[in-house]
Amino acid sequence: MDEQVIRPALAENAVVRWQGERREESTPRSKLPTFQRVRNPQLHTMTIYRPILDWSVDQVFALHARHGLPPNPLYLEGMSRVGCLPCVMENKRGLQMLRLRRPDVVEKLLKWERIVSAASKRGQSTFFGPNTIPALEDGRLPSAEDVFDWSLTTHGGRQYDMIAAMDDTAMCSSEYGLCE
Repeated sequence: MDEQVIRPALAENAVVRWQGERREESTPRSKLPTFQRVRNPQLHTMTIYRPILDWSVDQVFALHARHGLPPNPLYLEGMSRVGCLPCVMENKRGLQMLRLRRPDVVEKLLKWERIVSAASKRGQSTFFGPNTIPALEDGRLPSAEDVFDWSLTTHGGRQYDMIAAMDDTAMCSSEYGLCE
């Protein structure tokens, strides 16, 4: 992205990158400025603009509705983050819905994690961060399989969630109330 899009654009123009981040999404995002000038020593200055930084989730989806724009379909499938699939920041319910609704995506991720692990000096690689789920008893980093298995549990990962297992994946399950 940097080499093929940003650098050529900056060489010719002033670039303003628009980002749809909102303060209420996370603690780090709560501290972001609306405008941010970024300077790379090899590049010109670029400006990052976050026009919806102070919006609520209700305001975001109200604007969609006002203009007749459907939300990203992943929101209707229970995901809370849709910048990539899966998002490493997805919550437990979103991971659960992904496991139940998109087994092809889960299998592809598990396959790539195995390939990268086989090539790793440590013999293990993980897509999700080490603190995504409670620490594993054997002390190893949680694999994507561990994370997706945990998403189907309750009580801190100690009990299988029977309600999650019976979830009707044909139904809308938006975390943001988009199904009503």
